[in-house]
Amino acid sequence: MGKAGSTKRTKNAYDFTYTKPPNKPQSPKTLAKRANKASIRVLQKLLDKYLPPPPGAAEGQKDALYWNIYDGPTLEADETLKLQICDLFEANMKELREADDPDVEWNPAEKKKHLFNELSRLIVIQDAENDVQAFSMFRFEVTNNYNRKPEFLMYIYEIQVAIAHRETGICRRTFAVLEDMARKFKVQLVMLTCNAKALAIYDHFGYEEHIDTTDKVEVLWKAMEYEPIELRTPRRLT
Repeated sequence: MGKAGSTKRTKNAYDFTYTKPPNKPQSPKTLAKRANKASIRVLQKLLDKYLPPPPGAAEGQKDALYWNIYDGPTLEADETLKLQICDLFEANMKELREADDPDVEWNPAEKKKHLFNELSRLIVIQDAENDVQAFSMFRFEVTNNYNRKPEFLMYIYEIQVAIAHRETGICRRTFAVLEDMARKFKVQLVMLTCNAKALAIYDHFGYEEHIDTTDKVEVLWKAMEYEPIELRTPRRLT
């Protein structure tokens, strides 16, 4: 019989620190469900937290406009706000839509149904007289990309600003707060559609052309910083 080995096992050979495995990333559907369940009170707090000050405002100076967030059904039940939002949308878009698609009949009823859907969230901007001067409508959604992988999106369907308040920073401030809210909810992409006249604005904000762009509709997208690159939606090659 051979001699027994003399190697001694040390305490460290048996002791080890248990490391908890990293949390499994939540699925896009789970994240979207959580975002859609967020109360208006929570969303308003985020809006107040992330809203940049107006251009040129001194420290502590009050905003001349009032920014509030609503869900679609709440706005639909408020006849005054609903009418003002619909009037602003029509004033900005009716002639433009009819010029772009003369064969498509203007359908305000269909638009109202879309605006005031239960999943719609609207940032409404009013002046001191409570008149609506701008609004933005967005939703949290999940869709499959061209790699057949689900993506969690914030889709900005509308941003409408009254003529008197254009070039005052409302659009920039709206996008800043929406993108910060998107990051808070771990959104992967922010997407929107626009007409050709607005392309320069969104290009300045860092948005790029999406592969779904057509001759009539520009579809744009912007990835949030933490999004894994393999999940990104393909862009049209230029």
